Amino acid sequence: TKELLSEIKRIFKLKSLPKRVEAFDVAHISGSNPVGASAVWENGKFRMDEYGFWFSDEGSELEALRLSISARFAYEKTLPDLILIDGGNSHLNAALKAAENFKNRKFFIISAVKPPRKHGEISHFLTETGEKILFENDSEAFRFLKKLRDQAHAAANFVHRTSRDFSHFYELAAVLPNVNEKMRREILRKTGSINNLKNSSFENLKTDFHLQTAETIRRDLENYKQTGGRKITPPIIPIRYHD
Repeated sequence: TKELLSEIKRIFKLKSLPKRVEAFDVAHISGSNPVGASAVWENGKFRMDEYGFWFSDEGSELEALRLSISARFAYEKTLPDLILIDGGNSHLNAALKAAENFKNRKFFIISAVKPPRKHGEISHFLTETGEKILFENDSEAFRFLKKLRDQAHAAANFVHRTSRDFSHFYELAAVLPNVNEKMRREILRKTGSINNLKNSSFENLKTDFHLQTAETIRRDLENYKQTGGRKITPPIIPIRYHD
């Protein structure tokens, strides 16, 4: 581990050994519902218990990255010695912008740039001093940084895919936010589908439900048609099994 850290320190001209390294990446589909995630390595071990992820309403990948890094610093006191960003110069600048509030910061920020149409590889690294460092496959330090980058990439994609796959379970809560879940299921059973519910008239609702419940449903439906409803983010709880 010490040899690995010494190699990274030498390559990137760091002032001290990077005993804690954190990588960040953002997953999205055409800029929609981006999810930022981080992977952590410290003192020779991947700290999976400290991997993090953040949902964003931003339509910009760069802004989602900046907000994810800012959010990570907002709750975690332990600071990294080196931050690795997946992306090019614009992603590096977004990370540097997130770090602007840190006076006398000691951690260094670099980005791993992918070659064209080869998203699983790294062509070179960019440093915040503007230096370009070519990736070398025979370098243990570069292979380690790539693995950490891949961990952040996999975490971002997993959370994004999971939230997307489960989002339809929460559509009913978005349509009827002022009704409890037990009543939502009863309403869905009687109306047959969410589409039928959306098209239900107040007269039909009064026939099937108590007047107070029908009035609540009517208000929620009107609000949903006007605003699209409140966005419901599925709760995602990372669970890892160890021998």
